[in-house]
Amino acid sequence: MSGPASAGLVRRVLRLFASDVPAAAPEPDPSAAGPFPIASSRVRRRVDLVGEIRSTGVVSYGTGAWFTAQLHDASGSVGLVWMGRTELPGVLPGRRLRARGRLAKNRGRRVVFNPDYALEPQPDSPAGL
Repeated sequence: MSGPASAGLVRRVLRLFASDVPAAAPEPDPSAAGPFPIASSRVRRRVDLVGEIRSTGVVSYGTGAWFTAQLHDASGSVGLVWMGRTELPGVLPGRRLRARGRLAKNRGRRVVFNPDYALEPQPDSPAGL
């Protein structure tokens, strides 16, 4: 098929696949915007969270163990889980921590698996450690 008939077919196919819906905006880099309040962070998005560790623990899972921590800020809390770890030096209750990763929902709870993390300076310590 060639000529005007094929050109009309091409136009109809292009119209069929054309959409008035704008393309999804690229996901923002969480480190560029700074930390998010935990309560306003969205599931399935990369997040940058800062808060205080309220509790830690180790959960047996199959043949391994997962180190867990509960991160809390003024707006809410989120679980942090490091698979295959039984401890993380410095990650203790009362310590401030910054965590970056993808927020998920697991068994109805908001959690970040294997987040990148950094210990935040303690405001009440003389050296800020």
